[in-house]
Amino acid sequence: MLLHQMLRHAAPLRASVRAFATEASESTAAVAPAAKSSGSSFVQRLTAFTVGFAVAGAIGLVQLNEDVEKSTQEIQKSISSLKSDVIAQNAALVKRIEQLEKRD
Repeated sequence: MLLHQMLRHAAPLRASVRAFATEASESTAAVAPAAKSSGSSFVQRLTAFTVGFAVAGAIGLVQLNEDVEKSTQEIQKSISSLKSDVIAQNAALVKRIEQLEKRD
């Protein structure tokens, strides 16, 4: 009995779906086809690539310049620290040599 009720209700639904599908195909056939988009040309893509490359290169150059300046400052600090250490060590050695020469 349940199967009979399902089949009885399914038949009108199936018919309405087919009618709707038929109407849809008729209405889409009447619509004009959309214009085909050609996309961007080779020159446009090449220009976009060149601009992107130039911007990335400029940003990279600025970053590289900042890194070089920072490392140069750090090296200068290290050299001045080493210089003061060497001067102090030389002064200590000179003092020691003078003490040894006084013994003689």
